[in-house]
This record gives sequence, structure tokens and C-alpha cells, in this order.
Amino acid sequence: GALPHLRAPHWEQWGRAQATFTDPSAAGVASALLLAPCLALVAAGPASLRVAAGAGAGGLIVLLADAGSRAGFIGALVSFLVLVLWAVTRALAGSRPGVRRRVALSVGTLSILVALAFGAALAWPASDGHRSALVSRIAESFGRKEAPALGEPERLLLYEGALALAREHPVTGRGLGSFRVLFPDAAHDLLGRAVSFTDHPPSLYLGVLVESGLAGAAVFVLFLVGLVPALSGALSFRAERTEESLRSAAAAASVVGTLVIFLFGSHLVYAEIAALVGLLTARLPAPPEGRTSRVLGHFLPVVVAGASVL
Repeated sequence: GALPHLRAPHWEQWGRAQATFTDPSAAGVASALLLAPCLALVAAGPASLRVAAGAGAGGLIVLLADAGSRAGFIGALVSFLVLVLWAVTRALAGSRPGVRRRVALSVGTLSILVALAFGAALAWPASDGHRSALVSRIAESFGRKEAPALGEPERLLLYEGALALAREHPVTGRGLGSFRVLFPDAAHDLLGRAVSFTDHPPSLYLGVLVESGLAGAAVFVLFLVGLVPALSGALSFRAERTEESLRSAAAAASVVGTLVIFLFGSHLVYAEIAALVGLLTARLPAPPEGRTSRVLGHFLPVVVAGASVL
């Protein structure tokens, strides 16, 4: 998928590759999702599999660079940092309890949280709506000029339009896939701005609120609550030191990177991204039944039924 000639004419004039994906952004995010699992396969497994995974990781990096996707870059950076920090912390902590283990675990946990905060800072848009303040300042420091690109919509206006639509129908939303259709009229009627473009919701989380309302958002939040124990179990420093635990941690790192991407993108609308996220989520270890499982067992059917009725 990283061959330069695999470009649609629409993107070729800007030098961006989409390979066999929907567009360059989807190609970049898919590369970010697959990078950490490939690195895990490089670290452990049969020699032939390690060589193939290494070649795959190299190809993903080439595609990521050629796609020119900011979302893919941020997702790959976050997932890579989370996986590396997890592996290094486990190695430094050792297997025996003691001061060394407690210090290593504390420092490792803090480092992973800092990496997540760094990824969120990269993802959060600046006042111009195009890129984060951190990216803007780094670009200014190196004298970077804007690369040719398609006429990118004003992302800040997309956020404002999404919030305005959410306030109009807060409980049930406007319907799945409705944001692209409603945004131009909403920008004119609710924001007093005439626009000639439209796009998917600027954030998956905001998009769920706009299109599904509080009813759909409640179901989505319960899914995220159920996902937290699985991510914690995969990234636990107390997990057994096996190839399986390494691959589970890689899948969890990719999912964490994707959750950061969803702060500023709705890439789950792409079929290939939704499929990869589903496969990686299924790769996470099932947590033992506990309080979270009991709470979800009581509340999830009620919330789903209520959302369906609404």
C-alpha cells in the first residue's frame, strides 16, 4: 500500500498517497493502528514472522509519510510512546517486589500519562482551527511553510456548528450521518456564517453527541467505560512476560492512540478504520468480572432500550 503510484488523480497533484484506502487521512490512521502490533511482532516470535513484521512496519512508515496525515502521525506517535514506555518500565521494574519496582512503576505510569497529554496537546486545534497551538509554534520555530493541500475547511467553524446543532436537539440528536448535510444550513442559520463546504464532525465524541444526542452518547460512554478495564489489563505491569501479553499491549497502545485521534477526527466513518479498531479491540484481554462488569450488566440494557425508544 505504500507504493507512490497508488494515488487517485484528485490527490496526486498534492503529492499525497491514499494507496487502497478511502483517502490519505484514512491511510495515515490505518498505518498508525497497525504500527504498534507490527513492532510487537518484531520483538517476539519466529524469525520469519519477525522479518515480515519488520518489513511491514517499514512500509507503514513510508505510507504514513507519503499520506501526509496529521491524524496518522499523532496516532502513531502516541501508540509508539505508550508501547515503548510500557515495555521499558516492565524491564526496569523486574519481577521481584521492592523499592526499585515501585519507583519504576510510578515513573513508567507517569511517563505514559505525559505521553497521552502530549498527544492530546498535538491534537487540540488552535484558534485558527487548522492545527494545534503546539504544532503551530514548532512550525514557526523551524520556519516551516504550509504544504500544498486541498482547501481545508475551517475546523473551528466545524466545532462551533457541531455544538450549535447539539444544543438544538440535545436528547435524540439529528440522526446518524446527518452532520454533513446539516452543517451548511446550521452555519448560516445558527452562526450567521455562509459556508461553501461541509465535512464529517470534527471530533468523533462531539459527532456522537450531535447525531445521536445524549441517548446515543450514554451508550457510547458505557462502551468506553467497559473498554477501560480491558486497556488497563493489557497495559498492566503485573501481566505475565509472554509474547501474548506483548501483543495485547501493542493492541491496547494502538487503541489508546486511536482514542486520542478521535479528539479531532471522525475517522471511524471509514469502513477500513472501523474494521481495524474492532479487530484491535477484540484483541484485548477480557477482564475478570468485577464491579464494572456488574454495573454495565445492570445499566447497559436499560440505556440501550431507552435510547432505542427515543
